[in-house]
Amino acid sequence: MKEMNISGASNTINKKVVLYNPQSPFFDMPLALLSIGTNLEQHGYTVVIVDARMEDQPMEKLLYHAKDAFIIGMSVLTGAPLKDAITAAKACKQKYSDLPIVWGGWHPSLFPSQIIEEVPWVDISVQGQGEWTFLEIANCLINHQKLDEIRGICYRKGQQIIIKQSRPLENINQLPRINYDLIDVEKYFLKKGRRQFDYVASIGCKGRCVFCADPFVFNHQRSNYTSERMIAELIYYQGKFNFTEINFQDESFFDSRKRTIAFAEGLIKNGSPFSWTAAMRADQDDKLSLDDFILLKNSGAKRFLIGVESGSQKMLDAFEKDITIKQIFSCADKCKKAPIHACFPFIIGFPGETKTDILETAEMMKNLGAKSPIFEIKVFFFKPYPGSKIFNDLYAGHSPINYDVDYWANFDFNTFENSGISKKTYTHFTRLEFYIKLTNKKSSLLIFPFKLFAQLRCKLGFLKLPLEMMFYKWIKSSN
Repeated sequence: MKEMNISGASNTINKKVVLYNPQSPFFDMPLALLSIGTNLEQHGYTVVIVDARMEDQPMEKLLYHAKDAFIIGMSVLTGAPLKDAITAAKACKQKYSDLPIVWGGWHPSLFPSQIIEEVPWVDISVQGQGEWTFLEIANCLINHQKLDEIRGICYRKGQQIIIKQSRPLENINQLPRINYDLIDVEKYFLKKGRRQFDYVASIGCKGRCVFCADPFVFNHQRSNYTSERMIAELIYYQGKFNFTEINFQDESFFDSRKRTIAFAEGLIKNGSPFSWTAAMRADQDDKLSLDDFILLKNSGAKRFLIGVESGSQKMLDAFEKDITIKQIFSCADKCKKAPIHACFPFIIGFPGETKTDILETAEMMKNLGAKSPIFEIKVFFFKPYPGSKIFNDLYAGHSPINYDVDYWANFDFNTFENSGISKKTYTHFTRLEFYIKLTNKKSSLLIFPFKLFAQLRCKLGFLKLPLEMMFYKWIKSSN
């Protein structure tokens, strides 16, 4: 493959950087690109963010801005975003062959060399935290310097693929306050259908779940904003953008009780000006009392995402979740009493999962769903993801699937293909998820008879011949 021209565009005085966020089915604000872009701005670069999800003709806009840029950066997730990023990189390279293209994000962090080997339009892949890495890359290109001293990257050098040493996670409190003016915030509110503002207050996770790639990418490291910074920034942003809700994008928000309580108390002192949602590990329940949950509620806490994964303690132990069934129910009880909405995701089809384990999971789904009408149950189906310990244990040296770039570009967590579970199991749990959700719907003349059927089905565990489910969906689609 052709070695990258590290001199960048011919006009080295030009310091314009274009950051591209690919197509995806979600409308969260591109926080990684915003953080990278803000840091670049602080060091004298001009930054343009093109978010394909917000544009009628994203490729045309990308190419328009690329014509006078000296570097393109793309944040790439597995699946549909990867497919779109490949298309975008190819389009840019075909029109501007000397324009360096850099990929960062989860997918390049997991597949640093595969990206360079299989996607010839990408010149550099970035692994892990990207703010300082991308800045160093930009500085090298501007100053016609070699990339050899930059940690956390992979690139092409002649016929060689060079993978540099990873870099440790750096303190995110050293980064500048994110400049959300790099995007049109109102467009995201419109796409979401509510004035929900996205924010991340930490990076990394200290958990060791064997199905998660986070330990591979961040090596169990974590860096948090201080509570003082969070409060000051969010009050500032709320005054500027007039949002009604904060969506925390942290892997797990509640690592420190002291920080969590200080944050909640700070919001209350400022009049609890917005509601907020965040992810919680069930074992963090041990750090927080019911009074703490009530304090969080009073500060604006609206909804917690509490990863359960399995109703079998044997399986929880097997994939090193480090939580117990007792902690899950204790956490649910506190959410119910506070009250705070809670969503409990489950994953079906783990390696080694027996029929007994599956039955225990189904029972726990029903029990949690029946605890409160403000609880939600979500079902996902296990697919081994490289970078996770479970994938390495399963397929070390003998993968049954060709995990090339094309495979990952078509990867979808929400289907059961290549998940290892049967169509029968998939059908059973998608129906169970539907009926649990229906039991928690607010009653009305239309809903009431369907709720009765749903409650009976959940109690008996009989999910075959779901005629009323099909009728209910037909009525909803007709309205």
